[in-house]
Amino acid sequence: MTLDYTKIDRKYHLYDRQMDDKNKSFVYGEVDFLPFVTLLKDNIQFYPGDTFIDIGSGCGKFVSGMATQQYFKDMYFYGIEIHNVRYNQSLILQDELDIHANTEFMKQDFRDTYFGNYNILYCCNTIFGEEENNRLFSKIEKEFTGYFMLFEYDKQLQPYLINTINVHTSWNKNVPVYIFRK
Repeated sequence: MTLDYTKIDRKYHLYDRQMDDKNKSFVYGEVDFLPFVTLLKDNIQFYPGDTFIDIGSGCGKFVSGMATQQYFKDMYFYGIEIHNVRYNQSLILQDELDIHANTEFMKQDFRDTYFGNYNILYCCNTIFGEEENNRLFSKIEKEFTGYFMLFEYDKQLQPYLINTINVHTSWNKNVPVYIFRK
């Protein structure tokens, strides 16, 4: 099954009037999925049974897109999202694509997620403030083993950096993503 991104964009993008009252983050952006997946395939060795988590999975497009690719058919994909409306949209997308066998979406804060259950971690952490990023970096340092991709990092993660790639996003055409292995 292929993902119709045009349909998804119209249906699941930007919810300005429906934001959660408790959520301070009103910014929503996306990475162009297919070029990014090609870059990942060139930089990361994927294996059957790998567990991929998208922290801040939004409406679930990235996780769902990966889960529908034949190349990743033997992997498991997880998305965590703190925003109610986006989380609910990810469940709708999961139903529409019938990808329950290899995807799970969770409504929770990344600080309450144990990273040791996954071996590939992705987070578009540009929206995080300094405190949230420091918590993210600390959790990766303490709990995670495997490949991880971030849009921002600090010196404590520098020893794990293996490559930098540039991707096209909804907010800029040339954004660096840092690939690490721990």
